[in-house]
Amino acid sequence: MMSVILLSTHDEVKAYDKNDFAIFCKELTVIKNHCKFQEGYIELAERVPTFIESIEEDKQEQMRQKLSEIIVQKLQNWSFSQQKKNMYLHIAFVSEIETSTLTKLMQKSTWENTDWSNKNNTNEFSQEKEALDDFIRNQMTEQGLPAIATIVFKNDNILYESYFGKANREENIDLAKDHLFLIGSISKTITATALLRLYDQGKFDLDDEINKYLPFEVNVPNQTTPITFRMLLTHTASLSDWEALYGNYTYGGDTDITLASFIESYFSENGSRYYEDENFLDAEPGTTFEYSNAGTALIGVLVEEISGISFTDYTQQHIFTPLNMKTTSWTLENITQTISQPYEKEGDEFVAVDHYTFPDYPNGWLRTTPRELSIFISTLTNKWSFNNYVLLEESTVDQMLQLQVPLIDETVGLHMFLTQEELGLWGHNGWEQWVSTEMVFDPISKVGIIIFTNTSDADLEGMYIKGFELGKKMNQ
Repeated sequence: MMSVILLSTHDEVKAYDKNDFAIFCKELTVIKNHCKFQEGYIELAERVPTFIESIEEDKQEQMRQKLSEIIVQKLQNWSFSQQKKNMYLHIAFVSEIETSTLTKLMQKSTWENTDWSNKNNTNEFSQEKEALDDFIRNQMTEQGLPAIATIVFKNDNILYESYFGKANREENIDLAKDHLFLIGSISKTITATALLRLYDQGKFDLDDEINKYLPFEVNVPNQTTPITFRMLLTHTASLSDWEALYGNYTYGGDTDITLASFIESYFSENGSRYYEDENFLDAEPGTTFEYSNAGTALIGVLVEEISGISFTDYTQQHIFTPLNMKTTSWTLENITQTISQPYEKEGDEFVAVDHYTFPDYPNGWLRTTPRELSIFISTLTNKWSFNNYVLLEESTVDQMLQLQVPLIDETVGLHMFLTQEELGLWGHNGWEQWVSTEMVFDPISKVGIIIFTNTSDADLEGMYIKGFELGKKMNQ
């Protein structure tokens, strides 16, 4: 039972119960000021409706609306326990707030439409932001970039964002925040997360042999050491990318080659794309670092085999939908909004290239927006959950952001890289034909930077360093 709680006009709260109801009462001080209540004490009984009914009748609906907004805000608070969130749901129930009302507010208060109540909505740091604007524009000119999207964020607050150039030069479409980009190898971090969710469920151990989970065997020729999950996640499996992996682009639509059949043809001894001397290193697995796109695609096959569903369905159900990454997609057929047009530079001219796909897609084929990708990164760095959805266990994220094979490579975690040791930045970059991307973040300060461009060979390091410096300054 909840005891009586007194709320004063001086925002002093005296709570005589032993539960979290006092937190709600502190929020009521905000409501009180918002609705301009009369001076004096307001006595709250066990149920909030008593409080609502004490308000002037014409303000009761306003109160319920405000109360609904506060409850939604609390339900979206990553740092709140499920017990606290259940308390707010109980308050909604006894206050006769319909579930549909909360649902609509939750949908309205998506990541993209959130009031980024931070300093980005004020004039504070305006000079620093303008300086970053100028630096990015200058880099666009110097490097000849058709468009560039940049965001600096911490948790669910976007500290800075800019969208310069054209998403489509031929149709004169200015780049906007809801435009998708092909993100290249940053996709690998999503693929690794999908596999590690299955690890969290106890489906395998990181040092298990992968052949125990595959319908075909993958063995490095002339070597006896079996490939493990950890080797795949650290690019130490002695797998090599050869030309049989490339040249399989489908322009203007989705490929009709399945992921599993393609990878089996590349790694299985009887496969049509199997070349013993080219598809593998002449080295014992676990002894040499070799960045491998084929290895990440093989991770996608393992996700399918262990989960029992397609890789696209698994990531949609367990990553994109729970994290409210509504427009993120591996396939072109599911995309309805504008995709930033890839361009090839020919002298001073930009030549548009058709959107394309390839069968080993888990290594670089994802399309998303900077804002949606920031949800994924913030979920990893901030309590490892989003809206009470646990993406990965805390200990698993710690392993992702921990050097795994320092005697072999001093930068690799579990499909994440220590990109800037001096700044403590982890992340991944992306390069595909006519695409350059960067995603970096500081696990300590939780400041992250994402930069997308729609052409090849862009040097984005200077921009993300300056973005991080701004983020750190705004975070102080």
